[in-house]
Parts: sequence; C-alpha cells; structure tokens
Amino acid sequence: MHYNALQMVAYFLIVYVAAPLAILTGWRMSTWWPAKATTLNRIYPMEVARGLHFPVMLFFVGFTVVHVFLVFFTGALRNLNHIYSSRDIVDWWGLVIFLASLLLIAVGWYLTKPVFSTHLATRMGDVTKN
Repeated sequence: MHYNALQMVAYFLIVYVAAPLAILTGWRMSTWWPAKATTLNRIYPMEVARGLHFPVMLFFVGFTVVHVFLVFFTGALRNLNHIYSSRDIVDWWGLVIFLASLLLIAVGWYLTKPVFSTHLATRMGDVTKN
C-alpha cells in the first residue's frame, strides 16, 4: 500500500501525537490519577488536561469522518475488502462483514441502556440515582 504525504502526516499525528495526548489527558481526568500528589497536580493541573482532551477528541472525530468518507468514495467494495476480509478483490464480502459489525455495535449500544445494565451493575455494587 502506498500512502501520499497527507496520509502519512495524518497517520503520524494520530499514532504519535493524538493517541498519547488522549491517553495522558484521560488518565489525568480519571480516578486512577493520584489525588494526593500535590506536586504532580501542580505540574499537570486538571484544567490543562480538560483543555487538551476536548480538541484531541475533535481531531479524532474529524479524522474518522474524513477517513470513512475516503474509504467509501475511493472504491468502497475494494477498500472494505482490504479492511474486513484482507483480500484485494472487488466483491461483497467486505461490505457484508462491515454491515454485520455495524449491527453488532448497534445491538451492544442498545444493551447499555439502564433496563439491561442495571441488573449487572447491582451485582458489582450499589446503584443509585443522582
């Protein structure tokens, strides 16, 4: 696969800039961050993490929108076969697997509703309404 300069820059930014920034800012905003580390909290305040995390998320969303647009409008069947069935031919299997994965994602998303997840969550601890 040959990538042009814009693709290489975009993938570089995703892998080596945006992903590490998302990890570091997400970690700072999470409960895993040591709350009593005053020096560390002074060096890397929560406001900085929040200020960076949102633009990084917007970059990921923008990249994804452009990426999906290009996959579909530069030869959807061939590109979906590359992605989903690892074949360099034009047939419908990549699209079928893609649509099945979308259905699976939709079902998983639907099952996160409280009517389904509350029972499982109560087994892990107390569930309250705020």
